[in-house]
Amino acid sequence: MSCDKAGSLCGDNMIYIEKQMKIFNFMKIFIFLSAACFCFSCAQKESGGWFFQKADPEITLFNDARQKHQTHSYEAAYTLYREHASRYPQSEHAPEVLFSLGRVCVSLKNYGEARIFFQQVIARYPDTDMAREAGVAMLDALYLEGGYQQVIDNADSVLAAGLSKVQMMGVHQVRGDAYLGLNNASAAFDAFLKAYDAADKDEIDRLTQRLRAAAGRMPVSDLRSALEVLNGRLPADDVMYQLGIRYMEEGDYTEAKTLLDRFVSTYPRHPHVPFARQIIADIPVSDLFDKDVVGCLLPLSGRYENFGQQALKGIELALAVFSGSRDTSRLRIVVRDSASDADAGRAVSAVRELNERRVAAIIGPIAESEAAAAAAQELKIPIVTLTQKADITDTGEWVFRNFLTPAMQVKAIVGHAVNDLKLSRFAILYPEENYGEMFMNLFWDEVIASGGRIVGVESYRPDQTDFSVPIRKLAGTYYEIPEALKTKAPLEPVVVIEEDAQEVPSKAPVMAQALDRRAEIPGGRWFDPVVDTAMAKESGPDAEAVAEKEEKPAPIIDFEAVFIPDQPSKAGMIMPYLAYHDVTGIYLLGTNLWHSDRLIRMAGSHGQGAIFPDGFFARSASENVSGFVTLFEKTYGYTPGFIEAVSYDTAMMIFNIVSRPDVRHRSQLRKNLVEMPAWPGITGRTAFAENGDAVKDVYLLRISGGRFREVPARRQLGTDDGSGF
Repeated sequence: MSCDKAGSLCGDNMIYIEKQMKIFNFMKIFIFLSAACFCFSCAQKESGGWFFQKADPEITLFNDARQKHQTHSYEAAYTLYREHASRYPQSEHAPEVLFSLGRVCVSLKNYGEARIFFQQVIARYPDTDMAREAGVAMLDALYLEGGYQQVIDNADSVLAAGLSKVQMMGVHQVRGDAYLGLNNASAAFDAFLKAYDAADKDEIDRLTQRLRAAAGRMPVSDLRSALEVLNGRLPADDVMYQLGIRYMEEGDYTEAKTLLDRFVSTYPRHPHVPFARQIIADIPVSDLFDKDVVGCLLPLSGRYENFGQQALKGIELALAVFSGSRDTSRLRIVVRDSASDADAGRAVSAVRELNERRVAAIIGPIAESEAAAAAAQELKIPIVTLTQKADITDTGEWVFRNFLTPAMQVKAIVGHAVNDLKLSRFAILYPEENYGEMFMNLFWDEVIASGGRIVGVESYRPDQTDFSVPIRKLAGTYYEIPEALKTKAPLEPVVVIEEDAQEVPSKAPVMAQALDRRAEIPGGRWFDPVVDTAMAKESGPDAEAVAEKEEKPAPIIDFEAVFIPDQPSKAGMIMPYLAYHDVTGIYLLGTNLWHSDRLIRMAGSHGQGAIFPDGFFARSASENVSGFVTLFEKTYGYTPGFIEAVSYDTAMMIFNIVSRPDVRHRSQLRKNLVEMPAWPGITGRTAFAENGDAVKDVYLLRISGGRFREVPARRQLGTDDGSGF
């Protein structure tokens, strides 16, 4: 055998031996494992063996509850967790079970019960991470329940428990949410900023959104302070952008441009940079207003020209008085004619012209107020309209109104009747046209709101001159009496007309005495405008009606006052009719249309005691009013009315605000108007509600002794009234 073959054989043998050794070793391992299994099986046979041993029921119940919780089966999870808490209160899973019960209750919106479970975790397992987690969760439950102040009150004690960074972020975040819920955006921003500092990368975007939301609601001064506190660190970029936008919204275009330019240069890659550049480009020079110029938009031509001229005189007098009392020689007005026609475009053009003149604000208009208000709102110019136009201030936040409205009148007259005169039952007699129907509805609603009752409502045609039917309906004497109940009475003439007649018979209609003075004319008859209009048909047939009056039952006056919203010519005719039909011993209430000497002449003694509201009374006992009236009469030669007075007051309010050194922009002027304390002017104390509508004192006037007198119940102005007198 050669050496090569011997070597080859030796190699093969070695391979074979190695294979056998591997087989032998495998057999040894197999036998060892088999023996071990056999021994283990024998040792555990008495206890049933580990293959046959049952799972721990406590663990099974806990896992089932957790599985239901994770799959959002909250009702089932709640039941299983409660069972576990009851059966295994000492289990190592007990803290987690109580905490999970709280979380399930939050998911079920049972926030009160959730807090009970969280409190149990804190009380039973203090100084544990589960207790700290429960403290954070309890704040969340309070917030979801609407307990914003409770969240804020308890946040510090939770933070004092040694929280982790993530837990601290959660507390600061929910506290910020609570501050926002209480409209304290500045405190919310501070809380969100602390949460931002403790947040990881996954939470940064969410907290940035919260910071933006808070910044958008913060006052500009606080937003400026926040930017200084950040000192360049994030999210200073968003705060700087928000601050620039806020300055734009408030009309402070100089500050807005400064901030937005700085934003673009400091954060050129910020996603808002393109918008900021566009805003900067869109800021025109004309948006920077001149605080020494006030615009006036009045109807100086057309059918409303008289009203426009009256308003302009009031504004001119205000400028003279204001400039004479202060070093304000630079203050001036720019006047534009809004005309009186229905051309809304003219009013809009006038507003745009005034904007080009950079006026601080606009007084007016009287006519075409809607179009002018919309244009001023678009251009963000404060405009104080002099109109009764319904809902004019709904145009927007830049639109105001200083005028006597129907709602103001009704509120004043009903308030006096109910609160001062202690009346509770009212009737309404109104004309069937827009004015009468509007006041009827307003009066009815206000009486009900004040706790009174409307016991009768009747109407009449605008062209009607005989008011017997509606009055008899109010008095309950309209319907016929059965023949068996009637008594015969001799007929009497309605009016005795004789050559030497000096008196009207007592049973004749008192309407013949509608004038306090009697004017006799040739022909032997009394000349009476009321008789000529309202009683033109009083002859033979009407005399029979007088006779029938004697057969009517006595009127049933179940109301203490009657409201008649009509012009003085109609109200002056109705008042004698009421007396003729024995509707007496009641208060007569009306609107500011009654402030006319014509009413006194027509109603005569039957108008005595009539009460109505108005926006101005030239014969007021107020020294300030008398001073204004005296100066106005000396300057223009006639006694001013409401239009002159309310225009004067409006101008004085605006002149006073624009003269303040801190008012540099239109937005600040608008803000000062909204926040202005009651301005004690000639037409009564005036403030502006949040919607821009005036809240005013209203004069109440009464007919007494053939003249109008101010009702003493009206609250008087103080001596330091800012009116200039």
